[in-house]
Amino acid sequence: MQFGFAKEGAIVVIAYYNEHKDAEETKDFIERLGGTCLLLAGDIKDTKFCDKIVDETMKTNIYSMFYLTKRALKHMHPGSSIINVTSITTFQGEPELIDYVTSKGAIVGFTRSLATNLASKNIRVNAVSPRCILDSFATSLLGSRKNTYIRLRCTNGKGRSSL
Repeated sequence: MQFGFAKEGAIVVIAYYNEHKDAEETKDFIERLGGTCLLLAGDIKDTKFCDKIVDETMKTNIYSMFYLTKRALKHMHPGSSIINVTSITTFQGEPELIDYVTSKGAIVGFTRSLATNLASKNIRVNAVSPRCILDSFATSLLGSRKNTYIRLRCTNGKGRSSL
């Protein structure tokens, strides 16, 4: 997980099954860094829990971008930059992370539109797209596919990192 964003006051949503102690320790760490952390405990095989994750993920990944940008623009001047974080899954797709991929895809569209909108004010807007982050959330969703995912998405297929 990128804890640098927590230092900047990011809102982090952690969905987990029953790793309560690990989740609380991570939440405490994020909050000590100045971030906000929302813990969602449940079973992703439960459709109601999945609905809750989607609702919170969309609020966190999409709505917050609008709110934060609106407030940040009041303090920005020509030459400033906005850097959004999306995901490589936006471009590759991931059949078991549809809500996540959707929210990260929205960030790409938001970034492109915002960049066009702010170009005349000389404010640069970009997005970064990490190739592979295997935190507990990602690995819990991947389940038995975890090793295949690591081999295909995080390495060059020969056991060496392609990052």
